[in-house]
Amino acid sequence: MQNNEDKLQQKNQSQFSEQPQYSFQTFQQPSDMPSVQFVHYQQIQNPEFNQKLYKPVSYWRIWLISFAFLAIHFVVLSLSGILAGIIKIATNPVRTPEEIMNLLMTADVQNWACVFMGIICIPIYLVFLKKRNNKYRGSLGWHKLRAGSVSSMIVAAFGSLGLVTGLLLLLQELSKNVAYIDQKLQEYQKLSESIVSSESNIILQIAATAIIVPIAEELLFRGIVLGELNFRYSPRTVVLIQAVLFGLFHMNFVQSLYTFIPGLLLGIAYYYTGNIIVPIIMHMTFNLFGGVLSVFMSESVLNYLTYIELAVGLFSLIIIIIFFIKVKPDTKHKLQWEHYYPYNV
Repeated sequence: MQNNEDKLQQKNQSQFSEQPQYSFQTFQQPSDMPSVQFVHYQQIQNPEFNQKLYKPVSYWRIWLISFAFLAIHFVVLSLSGILAGIIKIATNPVRTPEEIMNLLMTADVQNWACVFMGIICIPIYLVFLKKRNNKYRGSLGWHKLRAGSVSSMIVAAFGSLGLVTGLLLLLQELSKNVAYIDQKLQEYQKLSESIVSSESNIILQIAATAIIVPIAEELLFRGIVLGELNFRYSPRTVVLIQAVLFGLFHMNFVQSLYTFIPGLLLGIAYYYTGNIIVPIIMHMTFNLFGGVLSVFMSESVLNYLTYIELAVGLFSLIIIIIFFIKVKPDTKHKLQWEHYYPYNV
């Protein structure tokens, strides 16, 4: 009997000795230990763990990453424009510097530059967002889409065209008395013609302006920039800052003014729906109806569409006002994140 008890005790001791001995001093999670158990043990054995666990994201990281990716986007787009220009010149015989300049300002060159930019930037943005979401779960909104939310936000995007139209009409009135505004409107007109033109390939324009650019810019401004700002700032501050950056990034006085409006709505839509697909669809809607299709529409259809946009613009304005009135710093939203523990903290 005594021998049986001794054998049983030896067996239990051997089983205990075979269990992996974890070290918790370096906050390294063993691969065979569940995250919940790891965090529980750390909180018991290491008083300093909670300080590391709930350590907020630093401000310098937020702004460094945001401006780094803005710089990447700008550099890649500039280099893409140079590449598209070289290809255009090589395939079209030109002689004088004036002919070269006119060729470089065509819509085809600008659209091909956007295509090249998207091919390079979109995968980079997706990789970064995936890695960040692995560490901070919820930092990239990917909530389930609801038909009502998507449709209402698309209507809001359509209404933002009305708000932009109203702003442009106001600028036109001011330009009659202010020479500076008149000059900027003329510059904007030339810029618009270099991006969207009835003489350019419509398929290329739709692919570049209404598909690739919205995807790239939404991953950048709403996915990366808004996501970074969301770590430390309140929803109202985040939406306002990212809209300002979105406007300034276009680097044209008139375009910067009016892109601020859809920038607000795109940020608000991202907060309300918690899904990056929604602002992408909204951006596509804005660029498609506000840019590409407007060039190919007859004047009567365009006027009719403008009246609808102005009417729906009231709906978009109400959404903006309600957001900034109702949303508080501690309001729960769908972009709140939590720390995820794959193998280390």
